[in-house]
This record gives sequence, C-alpha cells and structure tokens, in this order.
Amino acid sequence: MEKTGLSNPETFLEKEPLDFTQKSKTEGKKFSLVPALLIDIKNTWKKEGLKRVLQVHGWKAVAIFFSYYLIRDSILYLLIPYLIAQGIFAN
Repeated sequence: MEKTGLSNPETFLEKEPLDFTQKSKTEGKKFSLVPALLIDIKNTWKKEGLKRVLQVHGWKAVAIFFSYYLIRDSILYLLIPYLIAQGIFAN
C-alpha cells in the first residue's frame, strides 16, 4: 500500500503548488446567508425529489429541515407574542 500525504514526505513535496490566481467561488456573486449545502439540497429536491435528497444528503438534510422550522416557529409563535405581551402588561 502506497503512503500519500504527510505520512510520506517525498510524495507530499512532489505535488503541484496551489494556484492562487483562480477566481474565488463567490467572486462576482452577491452575498447570501443561505449556505451552499441548503442550495444543493434545494436543487436536488427540485430535480430528483425527496428520495434522492435522502440518498445523497442523508439525515443531515432532515436535521437541517427540522432545525430551520423549529427555530422559525419558535421565534414566530413564542418569542414575538412573548415580547408583545411584555410590552402590553409592563407598567
């Protein structure tokens, strides 16, 4: 078995140097708060459906979906009414 990477310094030094002249992935694009994984999940969902999303991304997609709605609904149905009630009943 051939060793690669840091375990074998000879092959590590033979690799090509990094090219820093390439454009970054975000260059020329507007800033987005949506992570690339969510965009990938959305595109997979649209093109191939839920079954393929679970095959490709596994339970990570389910956890992200659950967490998003848990946080959103907590803010919408718990935090905002609580803050409104505090403002109404505070003297």
